[in-house]
Amino acid sequence: MYDEVKRPSSVDRVQCTGIDDEVDRVLASLAVQRMAYPDEVLGVLCVRKDDVGRVRERLEQSQFAGEFACQDEAFVPNMRVFVSTVHSAKGLEFRTAHVVGANACKGFRGLGM
Repeated sequence: MYDEVKRPSSVDRVQCTGIDDEVDRVLASLAVQRMAYPDEVLGVLCVRKDDVGRVRERLEQSQFAGEFACQDEAFVPNMRVFVSTVHSAKGLEFRTAHVVGANACKGFRGLGM
């Protein structure tokens, strides 16, 4: 859907000390991306289902409170951020996607994560 010539996709790998550090970095990125892509949904995809709840807690305490939905909720008109497991996001499209807990996934370990 996006013009890869004008705006090519990229992947940034960031080493974090734990889930809270990861979510801090995601929140900082989402703040910038919310301004850059004001009319598009941003994704936060968790490798582990348990991490969805932790990300939800942090979003509820952030500037994104009221602007996000999780995988067990319906899309809402003012939703800017959608949080789910990687598995539940299959078939969905986001302008940006952040993967939380990638170090728990065997496939990512081989990529130096």
